Amino acid sequence: MQLEMKQILKSLEARQTLNITLAIAKLAVQSKSNLDELVESFIKTKSPMKERIAWCISHCFDLDSNCLNPYLPVLSDIYMDKKNHQAVDRNLSRIFSLVKPKGEPWEEIVIDKSFKIIYANDYPIATVCNAMLAIYNLGTNHHEILHELGIYIQSKIIDEKPAFKTRGNYIIGELRKKKLA
Repeated sequence: MQLEMKQILKSLEARQTLNITLAIAKLAVQSKSNLDELVESFIKTKSPMKERIAWCISHCFDLDSNCLNPYLPVLSDIYMDKKNHQAVDRNLSRIFSLVKPKGEPWEEIVIDKSFKIIYANDYPIATVCNAMLAIYNLGTNHHEILHELGIYIQSKIIDEKPAFKTRGNYIIGELRKKKLA
């Protein structure tokens, strides 16, 4: 199986298509060694392969939301890297926006980077929306974090794009249910 993963990752070097990405993700979630190899490639590689592998990893999460649990601390360290291409941040923020909080130390790293993304004003709207949801989901036990997120969303929602308004209104609605906004 290892040889098959190496071969399919080679095809990703030539070009990236959704079919190749999904094939890699499906192969990766079949075994721990394949997933180890994919994450190891992600850690060691440089652009543009890093962006391509990030997309594969986010699809692994779609196929099995628990498969990345052992790698979340490492992925959070990569997420924190200031030199990331925006595609890497977009795919990692997408994963972190769907993770259930467990009180792990890496969650604070993700919240910190996500706040940096939403305040930066130079990220694509999809990354900003994922970062807002990551803060909301991972900050559920931190009322001060959720309060800050609510203030930020309310201050920006009128002037932002439809995707921001949709995600922002969802989060504000949830915060109001919890009496935090």
